[in-house]
Amino acid sequence: MRRLNKKELIKRQDCVRRSASVMRYILTKKGKEVATQIKTRCNEDSCVKPPKDCFIKVLTTMYGCEGIEQPLFSIKQKQITPIKDVTMKKEFTESAEFVITRGDTLIVTIRKKHKKSDEHEILIKGLACDFELFEKAKRYALVFLQQRGEYNENHLSYKFVSLIPLPESYLSHKNSFQKKTKNMLKEWRDHTLSHLQKKTD
Repeated sequence: MRRLNKKELIKRQDCVRRSASVMRYILTKKGKEVATQIKTRCNEDSCVKPPKDCFIKVLTTMYGCEGIEQPLFSIKQKQITPIKDVTMKKEFTESAEFVITRGDTLIVTIRKKHKKSDEHEILIKGLACDFELFEKAKRYALVFLQQRGEYNENHLSYKFVSLIPLPESYLSHKNSFQKKTKNMLKEWRDHTLSHLQKKTD
């Protein structure tokens, strides 16, 4: 802990619980950056193929006693885009919805842990996420929440959720996936954020 503190990766932030002081350390901005880089390297090592050649299954919607999770947006080629534009296939259970997309895509959702709670958690999901994309996801998540009137900085946290690629056997119609991927890439080449920027101005 002393070494991490000396390198300015963590800082002490004590809190009080039931009249008793609890010693607590949290990551600094520099510490979060280093942690994200380490996690990204670990994820890259675990995946033999590059992310663009992989597919991932991502939970986007969930309703249950533990909380509610809803989709916000995705990040593809460092650009913000609707999740429907990167969805290759949807899968459903009784209380959840999943999308299958390419491994070089990030899906951003918001989770409310309990129905009566004000605590919200922004989840950034994908194979890997560098510090720049993590910060971009946070900024745009705040814009979306402000537009929806749900922004409360004191009750908001952020988390990167590391996913693993789907096995080849999972994709029974791989050819159709590849065809749709090629069509998506053609569309993304001309994709701009002008329509989103107008909304945020």
